[in-house]
Amino acid sequence: MDWIFEVKGRRVFMRARENGSEERTHVALKLLGMLLLSDEDPQMEPRRSVHHRKYKPDVISGDGATWCEAGRVSMRKLEDLASVRSVERLMVMKRGYNAARDMARHFPSGTRADVSFYGWDVDAVQELADAVSGHSDVAITRVENDRLTLEDTFVAEASEVMTYRVDVDDWSITLPCLRFEPGCGQHVR
Repeated sequence: MDWIFEVKGRRVFMRARENGSEERTHVALKLLGMLLLSDEDPQMEPRRSVHHRKYKPDVISGDGATWCEAGRVSMRKLEDLASVRSVERLMVMKRGYNAARDMARHFPSGTRADVSFYGWDVDAVQELADAVSGHSDVAITRVENDRLTLEDTFVAEASEVMTYRVDVDDWSITLPCLRFEPGCGQHVR
């Protein structure tokens, strides 16, 4: 299946993987990365590698300085990308707070690029994945949400706690998100 999204009045096309194995949750995570970069003229899955001979980003900013990886990604790939001169910022979208926090804990701090791991609520990502169809008008808005309740350990280790409202056609969902930085939680007991 191919997807066409309208993001801030701009049409974005995403081709399904050739073997058809792309999971809808992976598409949802890439879409969240795209939406977070929407002010930076992002491209979803460029046809060829950009700035790095081995890797292609899931989403990249228009100037190529920000890479966004979604879902499963190896630590080696992230370490390689964080050392590339032209990559200034690396955003990693993960389904679940644990997944983002654990990866951030084990990622070396002090890399050339500014690296952040975004943990999205598991159930909310699944709902978004189920709502996104082949052609969707999508918008994201950061909102204040005082009712957000998360385990204290997650909040204590997070660099930032955010809540976004994502509108897909005539449907919307609130998605909590925690941003973790490399080495997080090493001072928390």
